[in-house]
Amino acid sequence: MDGGQTQLRDRMLRDAIIEVLREPFNASGQGDAISLVDAGLIGHIILKGDRVRVELALPPEWSPFARSLATEAERRVQALPEVTLTEITVIPGQPSEDRDDRQSQRTSPASQPG
Repeated sequence: MDGGQTQLRDRMLRDAIIEVLREPFNASGQGDAISLVDAGLIGHIILKGDRVRVELALPPEWSPFARSLATEAERRVQALPEVTLTEITVIPGQPSEDRDDRQSQRTSPASQPG
């Protein structure tokens, strides 16, 4: 695949990942479901071929839900047909109202997982 096709494929895959993570989660099983994207909890999305790493930037008060959020995010991303390996990394962070607006700046197609 040439560079232009690879960039287009990566952009389409990144958009698909954002959309599946935009769908509401109910991490606690009680209360309202939230969108990780709309809550500004998605950090970097790193692509390398069919391998994907997503960083969840969770504030400390979300730590009881980190495992369930990471598991559900991994399940959703892994279900995409273009993805063969998914890694979800939880990093300390704070939700940011404008993080979704900066999503394209925070993703890095040249970065590698690991």
